[in-house]
Amino acid sequence: MNILIKNKIEKAKEILDLDPNAPIIGEMVNATINTESLKKYSQWSEYCEFLQLVNGARCGSIDLWSLDELESNQYMVEHLANDCSSWICVGQILYEPLLLQKGTNHLLLFLSENDKNGEKLGTFDTFLEKVVFGTEYKKYVEDGELDEWWVLINKL
Repeated sequence: MNILIKNKIEKAKEILDLDPNAPIIGEMVNATINTESLKKYSQWSEYCEFLQLVNGARCGSIDLWSLDELESNQYMVEHLANDCSSWICVGQILYEPLLLQKGTNHLLLFLSENDKNGEKLGTFDTFLEKVVFGTEYKKYVEDGELDEWWVLINKL
């Protein structure tokens, strides 16, 4: 993960910690993960690196699962991906699943149950940089410019 993303995560955590409206805007859980527990997910290296900084996050309309939430959210993979063993559901945007491909760290957003291809969002790090903390956030959120997370990321 590049230093720019790490800095934005740290700055967002600081802002959220000080803001009384933080529960409405987002949440970034401080990581307290034993690296041993991440071994099961080592094929998804960029996501594992994220979990070591932030063990799950809610960034406006984007949810990124914590290590504890991963197992209970894998049911989404079965309906969408042909080879379930190559994918892991790492979160959602407005309740639409985000699937990360094993080995490549490529992320897909599935906009409906009938969507069998998904929208390519690049690698997990690219997604963090461009969507979670970047200008593409408003592309995925209706009235994104009015969204409290959008306001926050423009302060970073």
